[in-house]
Amino acid sequence: TSHIPVILLTARASAGDRLEGLEGGADDYLTKPFQLPELVLRIHNQLEQRRRVRDWVHSNMTNGGRSQTSVLSTDPFLEKVYQLISGRLGDSSLSADALAEELAVSRYTLNRKLKALTGLTTSDFIRSYRLKRAGEYLIEGCSSSETAYRVGFESPAYFTKCFRELYGMPPSEFVRQGGDK
Repeated sequence: TSHIPVILLTARASAGDRLEGLEGGADDYLTKPFQLPELVLRIHNQLEQRRRVRDWVHSNMTNGGRSQTSVLSTDPFLEKVYQLISGRLGDSSLSADALAEELAVSRYTLNRKLKALTGLTTSDFIRSYRLKRAGEYLIEGCSSSETAYRVGFESPAYFTKCFRELYGMPPSEFVRQGGDK
């Protein structure tokens, strides 16, 4: 539920109560009596903030250019997903089912949460993460074939096809341009 904003609406208005509610993980705290327009604006702001984060993560994972996968998300669920994928980066058998099993959630739940947080399906998220890391390996001097296997692709040809779709150029051109798109 970490991707669902929580607004506490309560009659408990002391500073201690407010701190307790916010320390407990609430995203916002509104005391009674309240004005409906204020509640509507707070809900709108929370949803807008979540949308901006989702758009940023989606853009980071699906655009070409230098990788920013080393930047940790503020969402603990996404951090755990990044860790698991990174830990099994070279494992071509890592699938949505395997990732869901490691996270102890159903594939449906994993897909729903990743879609809500990033706008990507689980398979697209894994592939995008791998391709972002591939860009880093290519810049470090690894060959295209070596990079393909290091990031979990079974076929260098399929890796090149996916890389071209994300970056708009083959890996060799990406290296020539120094990783700049």
